[in-house]
Amino acid sequence: MAEKIKAEVQNQVITLSALAFELKVYRSKLDYYLSLGLITPMSAIGKINFFDKQKTTEKLKKIEKLQKSKKTLREIKELLDNNF
Repeated sequence: MAEKIKAEVQNQVITLSALAFELKVYRSKLDYYLSLGLITPMSAIGKINFFDKQKTTEKLKKIEKLQKSKKTLREIKELLDNNF
């Protein structure tokens, strides 16, 4: 258990609300991405989801880049699922 906690501290675990605040995006946008499966939590305690800050931030940047190239969220999901 202690090893898992150390790993999570090194990975900079963050909640969705904190991530939205840091990235200056609406929490509802991230909730929507979560509901579509575009982002996935590392773990959850009750109703609170925890995310790997670095991986999730990188994924959100990819999503934003693909949206700017006129891809739909469905197309983006397919690309991400196929390890774009």
